[in-house]
Amino acid sequence: VFVSVTEQSYTNAPPVRSYYQLPVSVYNGAAPRAMAKPARRDPPPPGVDVSLDYPVTITNDAVLAAVISGFVTCYLTDANGIERFVTVDSGLGPLRAYSTAAVTSIRAQNPVPEAPAEGGELRVWVTVSARAADYTSTPLEYPLTLRATGGAWSVAAIDVVPAIDPDAPPTPVAVGTR
Repeated sequence: VFVSVTEQSYTNAPPVRSYYQLPVSVYNGAAPRAMAKPARRDPPPPGVDVSLDYPVTITNDAVLAAVISGFVTCYLTDANGIERFVTVDSGLGPLRAYSTAAVTSIRAQNPVPEAPAEGGELRVWVTVSARAADYTSTPLEYPLTLRATGGAWSVAAIDVVPAIDPDAPPTPVAVGTR
C-alpha cells in the first residue's frame, strides 16, 4: 500500500507531501495487517482517476440521513449508542477519535426505497467534517453499506473499496497533478 501524507515538522512549518510504502497481508479476504514498518519512498508514478458511482443525493431531512448522522457521531466521537445504528454482524465499534463529527453530504448508489425489503442493501458515500479536541478540523469520507432490518436501515459495513462507476472510463492523471 502506498500512502500520501502531508507532514509538518513543527506547527508553523510549511506542509510537505511525503510518500510511504507499507506491506500488508490480508487474511481470509477481510483481515488486513501491516507486515512491517512504513518505508519512505519516492512519489509513485501518475495513475488514473476513476468516477465513483453515487449519483443520488440524500437530503439532510431524510430518515436515512438521521441513521447515517447518528452512526458517524457514535463512531467518531465519545457519544454512546452505536449499537442503534449498526447491524449485529457489522463488527463496527466506536473510535472515539474526535470531539465532534458532522455529516456534510450523503450520496447513494441507487434511490432509497420507500419500504426497503428485508436484507436489502444500499451503498452510500458520506462526507464528514470532524473536529479534534485541539479544534483541528479534518475532512473525512466513508463508503458505507447499509442493510434494511425490520424496515429500518443500519450500517452493515465500511466498504474497503467505494462503488466505482462501471460506465465512466478511467481518466489518466497528468504528471505533476498529484
